Amino acid sequence: MSIQPSHFIVECPLCHAMYEQTGVRLLRELSGTKLFHCQCHMCGRSMFALMLESSGWLSTVGLVTDLDVADALRLEQVKSITSDECIRLHQMIDKDSMEFCRYLQENKRKIV
Repeated sequence: MSIQPSHFIVECPLCHAMYEQTGVRLLRELSGTKLFHCQCHMCGRSMFALMLESSGWLSTVGLVTDLDVADALRLEQVKSITSDECIRLHQMIDKDSMEFCRYLQENKRKIV
């Protein structure tokens, strides 16, 4: 089975306008899985649609996003964050959060 986005990605989940064919773009294809970026011409909102084809079945998942096609393509080239990096960030926030909160409170007039 060949996945044709126009048969499955037909309307914006937010405003329910029909997608124009030019608003649905294939970003990535890998062994039965396709990732599309869909932008609604009516409301301007975007969605990622992931389609997985397996044994004659088709599953789809949609995710509303504020990324445009150029952002999505650019971010695809960025190196993934590792679990160790996530843990280090959490530890840093936990350790320094009180000092950061004090800084925000002292400088709230400058920030706003």
